[in-house]
Amino acid sequence: MPGGAAVSSLLQCNGCEARYDVGGREPGQRVRCPRCRAVLVVPERSPGEDVTASQRLRRAQGPVCRRHPRVRASRRCEECGERVCARCAAPDPLDHLCASCAREAGLGGAIPLDFGFLAVWARAAAVFGRTFPRLVAWNILASLSAAGLCAIPGLVGAFILDGAGGLPALQTNATAQLGGSLVVGALVLYWVSVNFLLLPAGCALFVDQELRRSPLPFGVAFARTVRRVARNAGALFAVFLVYVLLTLLLLLPGLVLFFASALSVGPSSPLPIGLLASELGLGLLFVAAGLGLAVPVVVLEERGAFQALGRAWQLAAPRFWELCVLFASYALLYALATALASALARATLPLLGLLLSGVLDLFWPALLVTAYHGLAAEDAGVLGRGRA
Repeated sequence: MPGGAAVSSLLQCNGCEARYDVGGREPGQRVRCPRCRAVLVVPERSPGEDVTASQRLRRAQGPVCRRHPRVRASRRCEECGERVCARCAAPDPLDHLCASCAREAGLGGAIPLDFGFLAVWARAAAVFGRTFPRLVAWNILASLSAAGLCAIPGLVGAFILDGAGGLPALQTNATAQLGGSLVVGALVLYWVSVNFLLLPAGCALFVDQELRRSPLPFGVAFARTVRRVARNAGALFAVFLVYVLLTLLLLLPGLVLFFASALSVGPSSPLPIGLLASELGLGLLFVAAGLGLAVPVVVLEERGAFQALGRAWQLAAPRFWELCVLFASYALLYALATALASALARATLPLLGLLLSGVLDLFWPALLVTAYHGLAAEDAGVLGRGRA
């Protein structure tokens, strides 16, 4: 019985060498050649031949979209790992996620807010006034949560220190030094967790909700904020460590200037302290302008620490000097308020001075997030003047 050879879905007759499409025939089925009437057998298909249209497209052009198998994928979602096309991807600045993952995480795209010195200040002040009760409540919750987190090592350290003879024994007793180290570590952990993790991240989310004109009920907003901060706590802490490292690197040349000037003019002169403060202040201002947006990027775009730092620089670079002026104006306002608070503390209103400093601490995330949204809108090409 004459046989045939398979070429893809075509069967070639060995007698007359004619080719026929047998893609719809079952393997092993007998067919007759229409030209020479020879009986042929449909052969088994090799695994490489039984492919779908989407698989052929993937081989020819690359991976295809999960939901649109005839469309080439343009990116991979970093959350679920699926490849998606441009229609299934989340809008900018969430281009690292698919639309489904961004929606499940409660993330939104860029909003049309203009960036400018006066515009950012005015919009930040307006949104700060509307979110002030929630910011205060979050500040209290963050402080209590951090206190509960740090209470155990702090109390253990205090117990060890007291049992070893108290503060006088710190210089000679190793056990007392261990207890003192635990106490100091607990205090540092409290300060870091409140000022660099919980407070700015949570306040950024409340400000973002207000800027989007989609404020949630109080309880729902708090629950979502807690989940978002907890989900990104590792990235926030890593960003903080980078900030600390950069501060230390900035401090080294300042110390060189300090000791060099102290040797030349004497340690009692104000010049060494002035040089150190100026160098460190300018360095911190440049770091804040170049990388300060990393905290909003972490919580509002859910990026990793190093991705967030790179994204922060991408947003800040075109407007670097404007950001320097913006943040310098906030630092000047904070310095004046601190001086006023110090004067009030020496008078009869110490509580009022403390409240003034606390209000400015809460205003920083509002200013930062407002600046972030203006720059993100420019980066995404979302033009238009948003309302405060």
